[in-house]
Amino acid sequence: TAGTERLSIDEVHQSVRYLMQQGDIPYEFRTTVVKQYHTAADFSAIGKWIRGANAYYLQNFQNTGRLIDNSVSGCTPSEMRAFLEIVRQDVPNAALRGI
Repeated sequence: TAGTERLSIDEVHQSVRYLMQQGDIPYEFRTTVVKQYHTAADFSAIGKWIRGANAYYLQNFQNTGRLIDNSVSGCTPSEMRAFLEIVRQDVPNAALRGI
């Protein structure tokens, strides 16, 4: 999810496929987790989408206080660990960053 419904994700899918098909390009995928935007189902779908990825990180959203909309927040450490376990079903080397 990108917090908007107007995003065309086709180019993102193409980029992911390209990176994962290359054997010599180092890459990583990451998601900044926002409590109001992400669910367990999202991470299940992401895991299936990038199954076999070299590196995938979940990083918690940090509100720096400089947002136009302050209604968004990060997740608790236990929520982050739960999302990580869901993703690891398909991406075993997934990890948390900044937790």
